[in-house]
Amino acid sequence: MSGRHGTSTQSLDGRRNQAEDEGIVGDDREAGVGRVLLAAPRGFCAGVEMAIKALAWMVRAFEPPVYCYHEIVHNRIVVRRFEDLGVVFVDDIDDVPPGRPLMLSAHGSAPEVVRAARETGGSSWMPCARW
Repeated sequence: MSGRHGTSTQSLDGRRNQAEDEGIVGDDREAGVGRVLLAAPRGFCAGVEMAIKALAWMVRAFEPPVYCYHEIVHNRIVVRRFEDLGVVFVDDIDDVPPGRPLMLSAHGSAPEVVRAARETGGSSWMPCARW
């Protein structure tokens, strides 16, 4: 089997790569990339899983809208699904109405952001682990 530039479109175990078949990834020599291999199975790291589960819980536990400081993860599909469920992503704590539930970023938040979140008077949640 060969790709656009005559390179193999098989994974290491010989199966065709669905992402290559769909034109999502492949051989792009102009960009300096010879080949992209996608691991299978794929998924999110533990921190991202925890953040997604925490925000999903908030969506069930509180009346909409639920607010989230910054996008919960760097994944447009996940963010859009949460937006469809009534989550409002904000880049400034001042955009959160007083008393509304707020999830802080899965990437951690500066102490002044945490302080401002607490001052809104709503429920504030930090899905990331604190070390």
